[in-house]
Amino acid sequence: LQFFTAGRMVADGRVRQLYDWEAFASALQSAVPGTGDLLFLSVYPPQVALAFAPLGRLDYLAALGVWTVITILLYAGCVWTLQHASPAFRANGRTWWLVAVAFAPFQQLTLHGQIAAPALVCFTGAWLALRAERWWWFGAALGSLAFKPQFGVAAAIAIVVSRDYRVALGAAGAALVQGAIAAGALGPGVLIDYVARIPVVLRSSELFE
Repeated sequence: LQFFTAGRMVADGRVRQLYDWEAFASALQSAVPGTGDLLFLSVYPPQVALAFAPLGRLDYLAALGVWTVITILLYAGCVWTLQHASPAFRANGRTWWLVAVAFAPFQQLTLHGQIAAPALVCFTGAWLALRAERWWWFGAALGSLAFKPQFGVAAAIAIVVSRDYRVALGAAGAALVQGAIAAGALGPGVLIDYVARIPVVLRSSELFE
């Protein structure tokens, strides 16, 4: 609901209302009738809203269907990539795919319309880069998690543990590119609005959960 609503607001040109939570709550209820008092607020960076803008032009059920298909394809792509990177997984292909389908977090991800599938793509890319010792790309893959800030700890730990400046440069570069794309498409003001909301979320994390 929150990602679709954010995309709808961008598609409708209401970018500066993304982090006006009263306006966002009203937009959510009008975009998806029948939600009652169910409430989600915009706590993700503006690049997420920008990415969902094309789906925001559809009705909710159509957008949910498209996003579910995208989620499954991204997940399947990561499963296939990991299988072909490991001899053990290749030797037990049928079991590997059955386990992947039965994996409870995948089912929850699909049923609830979450955005963890793109994050899985980033982690898969980071793992492949780590195996190949491509340190800049390793950092860039983890820095690409900027759209889901709670995973930023992964990039921070990687930088501290590796002690390699290329990891830090890759992570910072990827995060800055995301921010620049969002600012260029939506205007720098929306980034300022988002940053202003971060302390509120951190102070009231239990409420948002």
